[in-house]
Amino acid sequence: MNTAAHHSLLLGEVQYIMTIMRQNKRFQQSYLLSHQLRSSEGLLRAFQDLRASLNPVLGLHDDFDRLKLVAPFIAIIRAEEISGLITGESLNALYKFLKHGFFTLKACNGIAAVGEIVESISHCRFEATDTGKDEIVLNKILSVQLACLSSECGSYLSDHAVWEMFQTSLRIYHQMKPPDYSDLLSDSAQFTLTELVRLVFGRLSPRNVSFSPEEIVNNAELFHESNREFRNQFFGIPCMVKLFSSLCLWAARGIDNLDEEFFDSSSNLSVSSISNISSPGSVAISPLNTLILRLILAALDEAGFCFPGVPALLTLVKDDVCSLLLRCSRSTNAETLNLILRIFYNVVIICRQELKMQIEVIINSIYMRLVVPGTGPKFGDHSKASVRLANEALPHAPSESDLQSGRRISFSRPIENLGSELTITLLDGLVALCQIPWFCREIYANYDCDPRCTNVFHNLIRVACQYAFPVNGSVTGVHFVALDVLRWMIINLDSEIPQESKGDSNSVVEQLLTSRHQKEILSEAIELFNQKPGKGVQKLLMIPFLNEDDHPKKIAELLRFTFGFSKTKIGEFIGGGDALAAQVRKNFMELFDFRNRSIDEALRMSFEAFRLPKEAQEIDRILQAFSLHFYEQNASMFANADAVHLLTFSLLMLHTDAWSKKVKNKMSLEEWFRIHRDVNSGEGLPHEYLERLYNSVTRNEFKVSEAGLGGVVTDSLWSDLLARSYSQWGRQYIEIGASVLDNHMFSELWSPALAAFLVIFNSATDARLLSSITDAFVSMAKLSARQNLSTVMDELVICLFQVSGLSNVETPDEDLVYEFGNSLRFQFATKLLVEFLGNFSAYIRTSWSSILLMFFNLLRINVLPTSAYMLDDFLDGSQFPLRALSFTVQKPVSNAGIQSFFGVVTSLLVGPSEPKSADSENKHSPDALAQALLSTREFLSTLGCSPHILLSESKFLSDTSLAVLFDCLLSPFGNNPGLLQDEKVSSSFGSRILLPASLHSKQQVFYLQLMIDILTNNSDRVEKFFNKVFGLCSDIMRAHSSGSHSRFENSDFVLEGAIVSFFKLSVKFGEKKSLRPLILSIMSEVCSINVFSGCPPRTCLQFLQGLFSFIEANLHQLEHFGLMPQIISICRKTIQISFTHTSTIALLDYLVKSAPVTPWLTHIEVDPFFELLLQTLVFSTNLNQSFEIVLSWFKIMISSLPNLEEFYKLKIGNADFEVVDEKLWKQIRFPIFQNLGSLCITNSAFIREQSLDLLHTSLLLLDGDQLGQATIRGVFEDVVLVIAHELSDDKLSAESFSKSRLLISKLFCKLFLTHISRLLKMQKHFHELWSSVLDCISKFALMESNPSSLLNESLQESLKNMVLVMEAMGIFSKNSNVYPLGVELWELTWAIVDPVYPHLRSDTFPPPPPPVGARRSSGTVPEASTPLNAVEDNKSAEASPPTRVSYGSVPVSQES
Repeated sequence: MNTAAHHSLLLGEVQYIMTIMRQNKRFQQSYLLSHQLRSSEGLLRAFQDLRASLNPVLGLHDDFDRLKLVAPFIAIIRAEEISGLITGESLNALYKFLKHGFFTLKACNGIAAVGEIVESISHCRFEATDTGKDEIVLNKILSVQLACLSSECGSYLSDHAVWEMFQTSLRIYHQMKPPDYSDLLSDSAQFTLTELVRLVFGRLSPRNVSFSPEEIVNNAELFHESNREFRNQFFGIPCMVKLFSSLCLWAARGIDNLDEEFFDSSSNLSVSSISNISSPGSVAISPLNTLILRLILAALDEAGFCFPGVPALLTLVKDDVCSLLLRCSRSTNAETLNLILRIFYNVVIICRQELKMQIEVIINSIYMRLVVPGTGPKFGDHSKASVRLANEALPHAPSESDLQSGRRISFSRPIENLGSELTITLLDGLVALCQIPWFCREIYANYDCDPRCTNVFHNLIRVACQYAFPVNGSVTGVHFVALDVLRWMIINLDSEIPQESKGDSNSVVEQLLTSRHQKEILSEAIELFNQKPGKGVQKLLMIPFLNEDDHPKKIAELLRFTFGFSKTKIGEFIGGGDALAAQVRKNFMELFDFRNRSIDEALRMSFEAFRLPKEAQEIDRILQAFSLHFYEQNASMFANADAVHLLTFSLLMLHTDAWSKKVKNKMSLEEWFRIHRDVNSGEGLPHEYLERLYNSVTRNEFKVSEAGLGGVVTDSLWSDLLARSYSQWGRQYIEIGASVLDNHMFSELWSPALAAFLVIFNSATDARLLSSITDAFVSMAKLSARQNLSTVMDELVICLFQVSGLSNVETPDEDLVYEFGNSLRFQFATKLLVEFLGNFSAYIRTSWSSILLMFFNLLRINVLPTSAYMLDDFLDGSQFPLRALSFTVQKPVSNAGIQSFFGVVTSLLVGPSEPKSADSENKHSPDALAQALLSTREFLSTLGCSPHILLSESKFLSDTSLAVLFDCLLSPFGNNPGLLQDEKVSSSFGSRILLPASLHSKQQVFYLQLMIDILTNNSDRVEKFFNKVFGLCSDIMRAHSSGSHSRFENSDFVLEGAIVSFFKLSVKFGEKKSLRPLILSIMSEVCSINVFSGCPPRTCLQFLQGLFSFIEANLHQLEHFGLMPQIISICRKTIQISFTHTSTIALLDYLVKSAPVTPWLTHIEVDPFFELLLQTLVFSTNLNQSFEIVLSWFKIMISSLPNLEEFYKLKIGNADFEVVDEKLWKQIRFPIFQNLGSLCITNSAFIREQSLDLLHTSLLLLDGDQLGQATIRGVFEDVVLVIAHELSDDKLSAESFSKSRLLISKLFCKLFLTHISRLLKMQKHFHELWSSVLDCISKFALMESNPSSLLNESLQESLKNMVLVMEAMGIFSKNSNVYPLGVELWELTWAIVDPVYPHLRSDTFPPPPPPVGARRSSGTVPEASTPLNAVEDNKSAEASPPTRVSYGSVPVSQES
């Protein structure tokens, strides 16, 4: 606002006040006395002069004296005869001036003017009229005070001025009370006081200071010349200290009236202590006390973080504020208690490093009042009740004795009935503390790890647990708040402290752990000491960390400073008469500081550390030690220690006399003087001293603090504790962040917290509450993972499983779907389980059965996404659902056709519905079920719940965890998987649950598939678990073969699952060298058992297809383990079965096609294999189609003969050529041609002719140079001639078999001519071979009735060619070296041929024209006189290779 505006505002206010003054009778001259006239004229003239001094042109500029400006208004405020209306308007005008910036540092005398305003307000006088109008003036006084202090010049007020402002506001609040004044005035005074405190203490906060004091002093330009003298004057620390100390002092007085004498005595800035005015115990809380607590809280809120930098304020917090908190902590007013807790919260945050002892005492005093001493788990106990609580879902928490005995009770409630409102208030305060990130860690490090302190963290857990468990079954707000305490403890343990910890070094942590361990050892000795002190001390002497040389002093320190020792037992021990007790007693007393204390104060302090025993001698020993130590520290007052001893006894007797109800005649002061007349070596004691002791004892009883925690803290105990807080130990506070201590804290916290969470979780329906508990569960899981606490993780999983609604496998499908779809609790629990599986599976050990059963039950009711149960088998490359939900009875499964195994398992898992009662049938409406099913599926789909999580996470499991997982997967199969024992089978998941056999079969099938997939995902360590799973599958197949599963429902499906699993493993890991021997060995056993006995078609198909897949993957290894004969034997069985015939053909086709590249055929008896190939035709429904397949097999085998022979030669090694040839013929060649030959004599003309064509081609392609005698002879004797002999059977039709005979005749003719040179070397067999050939030709010719038939013509031509070649080679010559028996052979030939073809000889060897006069007998053998062209052809034939026979000019037929 500019100067003109200021001028206008000031002029208006002056004119208005002058107007209302003239309206007042006192300012009317006719009614005023002379002195009143002069006074009134002076007040009015002052305003007139002010108005006259204003210059409208210049406005209200900075050089205008502000003292002159405020003088008329101040005069009105100070005048006693002025009405409240005028005074109020004057105050209102000043308020406007202050708010509009009239008083700045650059305004002339601005600081002095504000000071004058404050001074005038403090001495404000006005004529009272009525209460309502007076309240207006008082409210304006409060407003002007705030405006003064918040103005620019307000910071330069003196400490005294600020203090007077505070006193003025406090007087208004304290003296102007209802019903005389309204509540509005009281509320305004409270507001003003609060704002004054905030403004005063805000000076400490850097955010509220525009310029530093140095900048203000050095920068004179900021001030008007008249204000520069005030640069060094501003209220500060003295005012704050006085104000803060006074607040504590007033609150501690516990009175509702503060008289003027008190205000006057408080006007100086000296500081008083609470201990000088307070009495033991708690104070009565009045509205004034509540206000003062609010003001203390406001000061801490505004500038509490600056208190550690101000020693005086820090001392006040340590002494007076903490003492005030203790005295007010017993309040039964919820508002007051809330203020106490908020102040304590600020104290903890602000200066915890300086208040180690005070924080412990306040926490114990405030929160331990909620707990009955001695209840709940003891120090170091780890409750294991969480699982049982989850299983039984009972709203009770177990105590230690119940956990040990197995009984169940609820926690006890405190003797002090605080009511739900106070309890919630206290627990809310604890929630606020636990929300501080470092609170729990530092509490544990500084108290639970310190042998001299109580287990504060442990006790807070006790408090929260006791109130988290519902006692009568109903859950209230108290339980939720207590649960929040535990939740924040867990969450902050899981969080990292952002700032760098000062003491979180390895050495500090190790020291804390050592102290913690010592404390645990001490706890056992303390417990024994509290029962029998002597034995307890002996136990203490056995503790290693006690110094043996100075053990009495160590024991004394333990008894004096360590929490837990019974004070009664301490008194009994130190009053003992033995040497050790005497030494401990002396050292014990020396630990007290009695300097500058009266003897009664020393006694009170001593009695806080022990209780006097009952025996007189023990009491005397203790008092002697007390007297000696007191005399040593206060020798100036007494002549000797005996005087102290006598006075001490006298004080005890006086106390008994004064406070015992049995004593009727009390001791008077004169009697007290008289009995001490001769003490102190006859000199006596001053009466003033004795009178003070007398008054102290008779007026204040020797009260001691209550045993245990949560009791009232007496003055003497507080004085002792306060003195200890200034010791080195009391100032030793450790700031620590995340460390190994978290493990110990979590070990104490997790079990009771988990039990509490579960009980509330199991009864919660609110999504927000469930979400908050879920966050706590997640934090517990993170902590478990971080600290590698698998036990905790397993407990979490098991408990959540129990409350997820999926633990009961016998729940009907409809009920489970309905409950799960309509229960937030079930869904939250399942969400957590899935999250734990995805994020923390590596830390799960023993709870896998719960997770497995969860997935099984979800699959059972078909609520998982489709991808969760799309599994493969060997029947089809597509995927089939494992489960389909239907609430109707399914149709029976048909065995007809080829069905997928897991497609059939769909029907199995749905199965025939269990019989239902009439009540259960209509339990849920179809619409409700459909809606529940839909919501459940959507929830799980969003969640990503699938067994695939388990498969993917199994890669990260430790060997131990994975072993447990496999044990859980194997558990449904019993200890001996192959022999199920009963109609109900035990499945191990947590407690033993009996499953019906039908449901058990479903579980077995599901678990089998999971085992295979998990093994597949963990191929790097499959050796550790393979034997169990692989052996299980084989055991199931053996058990089925032996019939041991026959009495179990649906055992065929378990068998099918075992078969699929068995072969999947075999295919996957057959190439692994470490597993190959085991796989092939067990495979050999499995192939030898009768798996197909009584199996449904799908099971047989699974086995055959699985075997096929295994052979494809491991064919090159099978021959080494003798599996091929067994495989062939299996195929011989399956080729005969209609539904396995096609699969067997596919397997055989693969074996045949793999023969050229793998040597498996050389390791078996080949003949049974080719017989198996021929069986394909026997059991084929489409003969021609099957024959084409078989014929292709023979073509492949024949074309691969060179490779097979090479494999075989490598097998038999180096040997003679003929020996090798004989073995090749027997093992390789003969089985092929023999079985192919068997096709040449079948009744089907198509098969015969095709087979003969293949045989013709195959035999002619044989390389003669590579063939030995065994092969050549075998081709004729064992193959060709055998076929020819079979075709020459008279029973065979001449017409139907004519072409077949034609083909075979051509074949042996060509073979004979091709290999004749090799045949001649076998002279012994050549004659027989030729005879057999001629016999076959003769039989064929005789069977053909038409001489001119194609067969006869072909036979004649073939015979002619063979004879001509033999003649050309000189075989028939008499003196030939080629064949010695040529003449006999010649005669044999024509002896057989002539009866059949009488003209063949003459046609073949026409006689030459005889010489004149000469004739040749028809029976004469020619003597090497064959035609020249025949000889040339013979030479040509011998010169040419066998495979390139050229018959030259030999007259062979065009067809040949």
